[in-house]
Amino acid sequence: MSGRNISISHIGFLTPGNYPDDDPLSGLEQTLQQLQYSEALGFDSAWVRQRHLEPGISSASAFLAAATQRTSRIEFGTAVIPIGYEALTGWPKISPPSIFCRAAG
Repeated sequence: MSGRNISISHIGFLTPGNYPDDDPLSGLEQTLQQLQYSEALGFDSAWVRQRHLEPGISSASAFLAAATQRTSRIEFGTAVIPIGYEALTGWPKISPPSIFCRAAG
């Protein structure tokens, strides 16, 4: 090695906030508890992932608003994946709007 001392001044993590289809409340609650626990462990930041077409945090800003009610020091961020980066192009003859219309009923 070069003999340099490396120090970490900030540590954070990313959580997907996924949950089973049949029990979203417990999954979201577990993720909120994870954020509380990470603050107690000394993490400086936590990031939540917002995904489309997958069970998980559907609104990062609303979810993080709830998290701020349970924490005091940890910083939050979002790792939002825009819908254009989802694998919709792999589904021939189905445009994204038609998928959402079917999902909405």
